[in-house]
Amino acid sequence: MSDDRCEKGEFLMSSQPTRRPRSRSGVLRFGLVLGLLASLSGISAATTTAQDATPTSGGTLRVGLSVEPDTLDPAASAQASAHQVFMQIYDTLVWLDPTTGDYAPGLAESWEIADDGLSATFHLRDGVTFQDGTPFDADAVKFSFDRILDPSFTSPTARAKLGSLSEVTVVDPLTVQLTFSEPYAALLNGLSQHWLGIVSPTAVQKWGADFGKHPVGTGSMSFVEWVPGDHISIERNPAYAWAPPFMTNQGPSHLDRVDFKFVTENTARSAGLEAGDLDVVWNLPAADFDRLKADDRFTVTAAPWSGGSLALFLNTELAPTDDLAVRQAILTGLNRQDVLDLALFGIYDPAEGPISPITQGYSSSVEGKYPYDPEQAATMLDAAGWTMGSDGIRQKDGQPLALHVITIAQFQPIAEAIQGLIKPLGVDVNIDIRDGAAMVDANNKGEGTGGITGLVDSDPAGIQLFYDSKNYGGFDWSRVQDAEIDGLFAAQAKELDPDK
Repeated sequence: MSDDRCEKGEFLMSSQPTRRPRSRSGVLRFGLVLGLLASLSGISAATTTAQDATPTSGGTLRVGLSVEPDTLDPAASAQASAHQVFMQIYDTLVWLDPTTGDYAPGLAESWEIADDGLSATFHLRDGVTFQDGTPFDADAVKFSFDRILDPSFTSPTARAKLGSLSEVTVVDPLTVQLTFSEPYAALLNGLSQHWLGIVSPTAVQKWGADFGKHPVGTGSMSFVEWVPGDHISIERNPAYAWAPPFMTNQGPSHLDRVDFKFVTENTARSAGLEAGDLDVVWNLPAADFDRLKADDRFTVTAAPWSGGSLALFLNTELAPTDDLAVRQAILTGLNRQDVLDLALFGIYDPAEGPISPITQGYSSSVEGKYPYDPEQAATMLDAAGWTMGSDGIRQKDGQPLALHVITIAQFQPIAEAIQGLIKPLGVDVNIDIRDGAAMVDANNKGEGTGGITGLVDSDPAGIQLFYDSKNYGGFDWSRVQDAEIDGLFAAQAKELDPDK
């Protein structure tokens, strides 16, 4: 991407962890999480797991989530906390082996992809049933994917993961063929992600728009209840016998039950763990990292992610960030390392581009392009007519240089660090804390001048969620509509040569 395109400066600050403590093996599928994830660290009680002893059956795992899920319909969500829950409920056609990076059988035992990339045939596993007792077959796959392709269905992530899919054909009860309008290089990657988990047609038809509150899949855990504002519970699916081959346990879960508790206040998650009320906590406050890591009762993990860097996205349509000079000055005049040191206690390194350094296709050429230079940032604003006021805030034509950052409690420390560090430049920052669903809705609509999020995705093209014009009104929070960027994403999506 050319330098002038980068200078549109829609990403501001991103982070990758520098400390990587050894973690114990996951009890469920937490180690395979993909999708939109703002998780900075995770922590669990140092109980016995499959890695260090023979597992015993029974018990309830209590997990603290920082955000209440929006829905448990995988095709209708783009939320990390929802993904943590529904990836236990649903299975995918294929799996990505986290150790080898190879694709492994899931609900599909085998598959063939045409040389031209325009079709793929999947041979399905026999004997699989949904948690409501109905059979899994090719009709269920067609139903699930046709539902996502339906223009009337809102699908913030799943639709993109189907690429150029144009038709789903049932060849026989255990064979399904996917046909594409153009080659789709990331087909297996997309199918391995739980946004494309196969849903029960019977349950969808029964519950309609409320299916997300009554989810049914083929996964190892079945939905029990959702108490709004408090918790979601799932329980062992006793019929489960079709785990991917790389999993040690090929049968039903060892756990009886998992309770996902909604603990939105940052310090309350750590407190719940220390009090013994929670067993696993996601999005651990960085301030608690060192203290809890030193406690032998707990295992703490700060893991790098593949996908899109954690970023502050600046709205290119709403004043004052509609001014290119303002966006460039913020990018240049904010010390990202200081943000990370203040808000996240030095656990993370600043990323220098929209793609995480461990992501396939990452180019080091982006590094060093935007060094911290507060004097240059001030010069940019002066030249653009933003003059410093007596109150320390710049103004132009009577308008103060004030940002309105809409975010969630989890990212409040980051927003506050930005607020303090950017003020000497003459920029005011108003921090607007909302719950997860309200925050996403507001940033989708472009109501503020900035929002903070990141993306966990094994496919580098996943960042099109943020930068492609087709996602305008969705997670294109910078409100970018650029034909050159769109063209790059389109070319990448159909390029079958991984090196290219």
